[in-house]
Amino acid sequence: NYLSLQMGRGQLSGCINDSETMIGILKTMFGFHDNEICRLRDDRSNMMPTKANILASLHWLTSGAMAGDELFFHYSGHGGRQEDRSGDEESGYDDTLIPCDFQTMGQITDDELYERVVEPLPKGARLWVMLDCCHSGTALDLPFTVALGADGKTMSMKRGKRMRGGPPESKAEVIMISGCQDSQTSADVAAGSLGAAKAAGALTTAFRHCLNPAISCEDLLLKMREYLKRNNYVQVPQMSSEQYIQLDAPFARYAAEPHHRRQSLPLAAAAAPGSPMFAVAQPPLTPLGSPMMGATSSHLDESARISKLQAQIAELRKSAASPMQQQAPQQLRSPMHAGAAPGAMVMGHPMSYMPHSAYAPTY
Repeated sequence: NYLSLQMGRGQLSGCINDSETMIGILKTMFGFHDNEICRLRDDRSNMMPTKANILASLHWLTSGAMAGDELFFHYSGHGGRQEDRSGDEESGYDDTLIPCDFQTMGQITDDELYERVVEPLPKGARLWVMLDCCHSGTALDLPFTVALGADGKTMSMKRGKRMRGGPPESKAEVIMISGCQDSQTSADVAAGSLGAAKAAGALTTAFRHCLNPAISCEDLLLKMREYLKRNNYVQVPQMSSEQYIQLDAPFARYAAEPHHRRQSLPLAAAAAPGSPMFAVAQPPLTPLGSPMMGATSSHLDESARISKLQAQIAELRKSAASPMQQQAPQQLRSPMHAGAAPGAMVMGHPMSYMPHSAYAPTY
């Protein structure tokens, strides 16, 4: 909430509440557990969202990721824009996330964010990103964007051109929902508005209101836009991706697929002094599904699922010599990546104030 800043001069009210909301969604909708979630917040000295801690946590999230791993990154805080110095932005500006120590350490640009979050992911890994902040429309510089049709009801995927000197394309499956267009600001919802008991970000509130296990990517984006417009918010949420996605596929679903367990790491081995707190544990038995895959989940009973998994394991053992066969179901395993950290990360914090005029009501 940028507690080091004054109210009306950069301090926000809903960021920490947004992270609480997202943790609830990750646990109830996606099957994550508390010990699989890394969280930064500025009301606790051991979880401060400094630039170093944010970047370290992003490394924690993506390190060692393999095909079949599924990750989630949520950010609620200030977003900004600064002059593009690499020449890869058509607008001439980089979108930024703003850490709590931005005044001394600077902001995190979209180029750096892509390098830390998307580039490390291999083909077959999947990442969901939510950025509830200002100027976030293309904050990951993903090549595919969702465009609204002339009828105002249908949507399609549109591929843009990467500028020379821009980041190389990743083979991972990344889908991002951002709070607004690059030129817009994202609102801070006051307690009592939009049915929220506490202050919150408008995007996170719309996401919570509209999300259900079966809703498609297209319908989720449409309903979030309609929800905000109906409640007199002018920001227009955006959706973009690293690969082409099927818009009629569910945004969130459970899927019965084989996956691996991994050894937990002691907290001391995972976090250096002064870094954000997080715990590491074995993944749950049910992984997230992927809207990028577009597969229809079968409604099998428990015994049928076990039989299916045993058959797949036996088949994989027989075909261990084939690289193509080693890549698929064997590694579709959990909502955690295969590296030294869990597969979900929530940053609900005061990522400092951004350089625009309406500080208090916006992110």
